[in-house]
Amino acid sequence: MGSQVMVGGFVQEGGSFLATKILLIDENTRFEFTGLLEQIEGEVWTISGKPIQINADTEIKGDPDLGDLVHVEGRILPDMVWLAVEIEKLLTRTILSLLAL
Repeated sequence: MGSQVMVGGFVQEGGSFLATKILLIDENTRFEFTGLLEQIEGEVWTISGKPIQINADTEIKGDPDLGDLVHVEGRILPDMVWLAVEIEKLLTRTILSLLAL
């Protein structure tokens, strides 16, 4: 009890949620996904609705701007903040995806 988890799944007919993956969040939890850069407010970038923290160590490739498709990799901190290690502007449109490793 008291552990942080991330749950993935889908909404079924009737509105109930079926979990297909439950992941324990700790200091080693990594993430990566591709999404649209929607907002930049200081050290918080919103990518496809998800706030992503950046810092001086975040590697930013390709000079992304609002509306661009980006690929982000990072780790989920124990306080559930998603910290980007790398954000890269993509030159072509790809299928949006979310993956927790």
